[in-house]
Amino acid sequence: MKQFEDAKNLIKNSREKLDKIIILDNTSLSKKTIEPDLLIEIKNFMENLRSALDFSARGVFIKYGSSSKNNQKIYFPYTKMGDTKQQLVESLEKNMPGVLAKRPNVLAIMETWQPFNGSSNNWLPLFMDLNNKSKHVELTPHVTKQTRGMKISDGKNTIISPKIIIHSGGKFILNGQEVPIGAYDADNLPKVPEPFVSESVVWDSLCFSSNGEKVIPFLKNALERIGPMVENMEAV
Repeated sequence: MKQFEDAKNLIKNSREKLDKIIILDNTSLSKKTIEPDLLIEIKNFMENLRSALDFSARGVFIKYGSSSKNNQKIYFPYTKMGDTKQQLVESLEKNMPGVLAKRPNVLAIMETWQPFNGSSNNWLPLFMDLNNKSKHVELTPHVTKQTRGMKISDGKNTIISPKIIIHSGGKFILNGQEVPIGAYDADNLPKVPEPFVSESVVWDSLCFSSNGEKVIPFLKNALERIGPMVENMEAV
């Protein structure tokens, strides 16, 4: 059916977009500023996947559903965190009317993807929430601080924040200055001007501001999960 072919093409398009998103994500982390195109690409990526689910739901509805309304709007049914099977039944009847009556096994298939069936499915309501048209996707950097300690060198090797240093010959360099040869521990290193201690802030990942999920792992997971979901609905 055309609906399932369209869904698969949207998934293919998202898969192709993912490489560009990863490049923009890495650039943002390196520059410590979010690339303007990154939000656009993420939005298009997720909208394509959401549409793939809705198209597939319409495909199932065309085969088995019924409605007295003209131009019945069809959406992929899902539950939120804390919902139960009953909420799924209600969502199915609202978003894919008539399907349960003619094809009751659809309920069992849909159950496998819901958060009440296991925490590994928690991504689905988060994904749907990010696709909410009333919300703007915003990103927040996850940062870590890196601290560097004393810099000690014997002319060949450099050691950062040593516990014990023993030197028996040649030059002994501490923070760029020669100091007497000997044995030192972290508490009695010779005093020299401008100790080599610094702290830097590192952007190690970008996260969705609304839920704290790391962007790239979340998008990869959604892509890999939605493909089989479309195939399973096509096989109903």
